[in-house]
Amino acid sequence: GEDEKIVFYVGAKAFVKGARGLVLSMEKLWNDGVKARLVLAGGMTLEFEDFWKKQEGVVKENTIVLDRIEESEKQDLFDAGDIFSMVSTSESFGIVYLEAWMYKLPVIGADIDVIKEIIDDGEDGYTVGFDNIDQIAQKIRTLFSDDELREKMGRSGYEKVMSEYTWGKKFEIL
Repeated sequence: GEDEKIVFYVGAKAFVKGARGLVLSMEKLWNDGVKARLVLAGGMTLEFEDFWKKQEGVVKENTIVLDRIEESEKQDLFDAGDIFSMVSTSESFGIVYLEAWMYKLPVIGADIDVIKEIIDDGEDGYTVGFDNIDQIAQKIRTLFSDDELREKMGRSGYEKVMSEYTWGKKFEIL
C-alpha cells in the first residue's frame, strides 16, 4: 500500500549477517501494528532455511523472500526500499551500505569496529547491537515515524559516498 514502508536486506541469509535478527525485529513491529514489508534478497544458508520453515503468520504474510537477484532487480529493490538493514558481524568493509546510500537511504548495521568506520551513528544510519531485536526494531520504528530524519540520513550517506568513496577519491589516495 501507499503508506506501507519497505525494509530490505541484500546478502547471504545467514545468522552472522543479521537476517534472523531482522526478521524477528520486524515480527515485533508487525505485532505492534506497524504496516511494512520486509524483503530479503540473497542466497539462503541451511541454518536460515531451517529458521524460515518455522515462521508463520505475520512473518510469512509480510515478508518477500528472494534468492540471488540480477543487478537490475537489485537496483529496483534499492529504488523501492525505505530502509536498508544488515546488522552483520561478518563484514570486511560493507559496500552494500554504500549502495544503499547511493539511493539516499538510511542504513542500519552492527555496532562493530569495521561498520562504525563506515556508518556515522545517528548521521547517515544507525549502528546497533548484533541480534539485538529490541534495538533494531526501535531504530526501524524511529525511521518509519520520521520521514524528514529518514531523508536527512539518506542524503548524508549519499554525500559521504560522493565525497569519500568514489573511485576518483580512492585513486587519489593510492
